[in-house]
Amino acid sequence: MIKQGRPRRAVAALAAAIAIVGAACSADAADTEAQPSPPTTAAMGHDHSASTNTGDATATPAADIEGADLVSGTFATLADAPPSATDISGTADLARHQGTTVTIMLHGLTPGNNYVSHVHADSCANNGGPHYQFEVGGGHHPPNEIHLAFTANDNGMGTMTAENASVADQTAASVVVHEAIDGSPKLVCADLS
Repeated sequence: MIKQGRPRRAVAALAAAIAIVGAACSADAADTEAQPSPPTTAAMGHDHSASTNTGDATATPAADIEGADLVSGTFATLADAPPSATDISGTADLARHQGTTVTIMLHGLTPGNNYVSHVHADSCANNGGPHYQFEVGGGHHPPNEIHLAFTANDNGMGTMTAENASVADQTAASVVVHEAIDGSPKLVCADLS
């Protein structure tokens, strides 16, 4: 949710940063404090709802969906990541059910920084490869891809859940995280198995 009174240009700037970082990326449990939902164009007065879904901090986490086919992974620092990424740890869960739900939980982030994460179509050994797409060659944004945007809290923890009405196939192989800054390097990756 966007807080009452937040200037629209700050919201627009964050939404633009998320979109830019998402394009750049495709080219190449103790702390439970709630995370803010990321801004969407729907929140800014436009109605694109599902096409701009970058997560919902209040959604049911993937691991809690009864009867789902659950795959999980532990985040590890990528070889080309900056030294600050070595402090980042956490988990990623992907649940296949009537749709797909992805939940990430991370520690060791820079407090107050904005991050973005994507489901990728290759293993972490290959830096995740391209973004996973429900329709390969389709759009580079939800609902054709799964994106999660979040802000690290004061303790350096970030968590987010994204839901999609389509069921991801087995080529949804990993989850990659980076800062929501233009040209930001990939930081950590979790193989899903």
